[in-house]
Amino acid sequence: DGFGLPPSPANLVTPFKHPMSSMCPSIILQAQDTSNKMKRIAATLGASGGPTIISAVYQVAAKLLLKRVNSTRSAVNEPRVHTQVRQNVRVEEGIPTQALDELKKRRHVLLPLQILPDGETIGSCQCITQHDDNNENSVNYLYPASDRRKLGKPAGY
Repeated sequence: DGFGLPPSPANLVTPFKHPMSSMCPSIILQAQDTSNKMKRIAATLGASGGPTIISAVYQVAAKLLLKRVNSTRSAVNEPRVHTQVRQNVRVEEGIPTQALDELKKRRHVLLPLQILPDGETIGSCQCITQHDDNNENSVNYLYPASDRRKLGKPAGY
C-alpha cells in the first residue's frame, strides 16, 4: 500500500466481505454533575492517514483529556509519534528532547519527520471541543480545529 505495509488478510477484497479499517471516529463525554449521570459531549474527533489514524486520534484525545494543552488547535497541531510492529518510531519535529532520549535509551530507532503541509505526516485530525461559559446561563461554545498537516481550516456558520 501507499504506506509500505503488506495487506492484512482480513482486508483482502473478496465477494460479500467488508474490509476492516483503522477508522477511529471518537466522541468524548464529560460528566455534567457530581452524580455522573448527566453527560455532555466534550469533544468529537477523527483523522485520515491510513495506519497512523489511531495514533493521531489517541494523541489528540490524550492531550485534551489530560489538559496538556490550552486549546483545541494546540491539541490538533502538536507534534506526534507513531510506530507499527517491528518498525522504526516515526517522530515529528518538535517532540521534546527528553522524550526522544527515552525512546533511544529503550533502543528504538527514530525516523524524524518534518511537518509539511501535504507531506508525510502522522495522521491528519479534525476536532471540535465544547466548553460552557461557567455561568448560570451555561452557554456552550464550540471550538473547531483542523490539522495543519493537510492545510485544513474549520468552516461553519
